[in-house]
Amino acid sequence: MLKFVKATDEDVFILKDLCRDTPEGAEAYTFLTLYPSDVTEAFFCGKDENGVIKSVVFDNGDENIRVTGDGDIPFMSFQPKCLMIYDKHECPSFSAERIDGREIMEIYKLISGKNSLSFDDERRYVMRLRCVNSSLGAVFGIYEKGELVSVSCVSAENEKYALISEVFTREDKRNKGYARHCVDAGINYSLSKGKIPFLRCEEKMCEYYKKAGFSYYGKM
Repeated sequence: MLKFVKATDEDVFILKDLCRDTPEGAEAYTFLTLYPSDVTEAFFCGKDENGVIKSVVFDNGDENIRVTGDGDIPFMSFQPKCLMIYDKHECPSFSAERIDGREIMEIYKLISGKNSLSFDDERRYVMRLRCVNSSLGAVFGIYEKGELVSVSCVSAENEKYALISEVFTREDKRNKGYARHCVDAGINYSLSKGKIPFLRCEEKMCEYYKKAGFSYYGKM
């Protein structure tokens, strides 16, 4: 039986190795690359009787994600999301523009409907999206009359995969294909870096993403 404990500074290199080439590990790998000193706050390790890490859980500020390992994890009670992987090689056309550098507050306002960050929102909307200001991601959006109305992010990557996230369109601007253009921009960006695009979504959205070229991989 595994004993789950918070990761230590000494676990960083082991965790990076476990996260480097699976879709489940992309977000954790990005975090470990940018914030290795915060490993004790974001990771839980399931260790066997010999102290060997057999299972890893990453807290991304939104939810706990199983990075690797099997078995029941006591503090994971949420409904797993569907993992969808892009299995084509062509680059789709798109009309979204890259908006790095001005995205954090604009995305926050678009998705939350609020004009300022609260304490509870800070990690979710700032720490995670701040990753795109590094070389590990990008943000794409569509504007109407100077206002951001649709967005997607490539918010994490490891040596093999890139995560497309924060796909959102303002309610009154939906059903115009904007989200698809933003997702396609993220696909192009990921493929141009030699990464395989993937995303997480609710089960009801699987058919939508299948039409965009993604295939169902499993739950995470």
